[in-house]
Amino acid sequence: MMSETFLHYLCIVTYGRSGSTLLQAILNSIDGYCIRGENNLALLPLFWSSRRLTEAKATYSVDSHRSNHPWYGIGDVDPERYTRRLIEAFRDDVLRPPPGCRVVGFKEIRYFEVEDLALFLNFIRTELYPCKLIFNTRDADAVARSAWHGEGDPAPILSMVRRLDQIFCAYRSEHPDDCFVLEYDAYKNDPMALEPLFSFLGEPFDVQAISNVLMHRLTH
Repeated sequence: MMSETFLHYLCIVTYGRSGSTLLQAILNSIDGYCIRGENNLALLPLFWSSRRLTEAKATYSVDSHRSNHPWYGIGDVDPERYTRRLIEAFRDDVLRPPPGCRVVGFKEIRYFEVEDLALFLNFIRTELYPCKLIFNTRDADAVARSAWHGEGDPAPILSMVRRLDQIFCAYRSEHPDDCFVLEYDAYKNDPMALEPLFSFLGEPFDVQAISNVLMHRLTH
């Protein structure tokens, strides 16, 4: 098992064409940070697995020590240990924090697939502890116009972005110490707009380093 040489996790929570790859690069310019790219929301089935096992134990433990019980053995299962080992595998095999890493994490754009997003975000913050969530937002019309979404009806994209933005803001209001909402349109051409984020993270603000990243922004 990889040793934990870092102190914190950080996750960029967003949707497609929000500028999240640029934000990923900005955060990776901080000494000791390793923010990986997308992983196809690999944590979601881990969340489901942990939740289903916990519910099964709570519901079917009575008499489950009997060998003819349909849930034989479920009462002896340790869901917390099981979940912890799942998270360790995710950390070691997906995030792979390099030597000297202080903060490790990832960015993901597929949160629109999650039915109860607040519960899933609670799982992330609890299991990837201590963890900060950065909600990266962008103007809904700009997202809908982006080539990534094709030339179809923009209405579903507009609805998705506005719905997620509302969830992001509400969740941040409930957990202000662990969450930060960032607007791509505010910082894409103005590195000074990122100073509050660096203050939130407790990191030194190097405007020149950020400017260098903004100058080499990606187009995808």
